[in-house]
Amino acid sequence: MKPTVTGIDNARIAVIALGYLGLPLAAEFGRAADTIGFDINAKRIEELQVGHDRTRELSAEELADIPRLRYAREERKPHLRASNVNPSNQLHNKTQGS
Repeated sequence: MKPTVTGIDNARIAVIALGYLGLPLAAEFGRAADTIGFDINAKRIEELQVGHDRTRELSAEELADIPRLRYAREERKPHLRASNVNPSNQLHNKTQGS
């Protein structure tokens, strides 16, 4: 059985950069809380919206089974400001020594 994220029902989460790490992270959060996955690559967003993950981290079936995940390009920053949790920035800051 796969572990699930609990206790975050009212969180608004933003995950920036939907690559090998970001997409699976956004998917897990998107199963439990409102989550916006951001990427500056418009083609990447378009592919994910139709259920195609070129990194092969998630299948089309897995992408379709994420009820609370939405995708956006960087130009839609008001959605980012509306989030109250941004785990990808926190992870990036820790790996950069901040």
